[in-house]
Formats: sequence, structure tokens, C-alpha cells
Amino acid sequence: MTLLWFWLFLALASTLNSHGGYDFPFYPTGDAKIHDFHHSSFRDNYGTIGFLDWLHSTNINYKKHLQQLGTKNNNDNKKGK
Repeated sequence: MTLLWFWLFLALASTLNSHGGYDFPFYPTGDAKIHDFHHSSFRDNYGTIGFLDWLHSTNINYKKHLQQLGTKNNNDNKKGK
């Protein structure tokens, strides 16, 4: 019974964190950006800690998105120099 309550606590805390819109870097189950991407596409990032997304390859589009953002940010930084 204690394990059930512990899991419920973690599940609710994870839900509040991922839907709250704030990115807490110390939170162990991922950040809100991953879940925000899920709500923008509904085909990606189903899991809370990323293992099942990695296993079923539902995080590939998110990784591509991060690479595009990184490339765009790097190009913007180079233009400013």
C-alpha cells in the first residue's frame, strides 16, 4: 500500500511539473519542454522519464527539433560576432 501512495505522489508531481509550464532542472522525471512538444504534435514524447520514448523511438522528432534549434541558435550567435 505504501508503494501505491509513493507512486501516486510521483505521478501527480510529474503531472503538475509537466503541465505547469515551468522548467525545473532539478526535477528527476524530465522537463516541461518535452511535454510541451508532446502537446504540439501528439505523436511524440509519451513517457515521463524518456526510457519508453527511447525504446519505441517516439522521441526522434523532438531530438530533430532540438538540433534545429541548436543550429539556429549557433548561426544567430555567429552572425552577432
